[in-house]
Amino acid sequence: LNASGHIAYVNSVTLARAELSEASEDPPGARLVRGDGGQLTGEIQGATAIGKLFAVWPGLNSDAPATHLRATCQRFAALGLTTVSELSLGNLARGPGDMKVLEQAAAGEGLAQRVRAYVFQAHLEKFESDGKSMGYGTPDARIAGLKMIADGSNQGFTGHQRVPYLGREDTGIAYLTPEQIKGV
Repeated sequence: LNASGHIAYVNSVTLARAELSEASEDPPGARLVRGDGGQLTGEIQGATAIGKLFAVWPGLNSDAPATHLRATCQRFAALGLTTVSELSLGNLARGPGDMKVLEQAAAGEGLAQRVRAYVFQAHLEKFESDGKSMGYGTPDARIAGLKMIADGSNQGFTGHQRVPYLGREDTGIAYLTPEQIKGV
């Protein structure tokens, strides 16, 4: 991932696993960067498209995410942190499966601190239809709210601007329209 968190760089194997090809359209609020001939370059811009890449990560098909989450929380505890936030709940498993990872991590050995998770806006309907809304969870792992991202990051030239970036032709990516924001 780019340091901005809004751009991923992947190889052709990952593109194939994610079923992304030259024939793929840009997902809403995202961009599949293409070369002059229309071929995918492997640069993926925008959280909705990056989330699709996480969904094909082989480690998600095991108990590895819960194990890694517990280990990460142990490292945070060593720094004295008592509560941490997950600001993109739903992006790894493309829906409520992420909450299952939190529940698995909190079970058994438990977590070293509280995790307050924010559902990523693209997955809100899936969470709601699964009965998981704000307040769902346990004292250790709970959904605290909704994460909405209106645009990308200026660092990665994906932040939406009124005029093109200096020396560039594009104005970034609007992940949401004003109407979508008002509708939530």
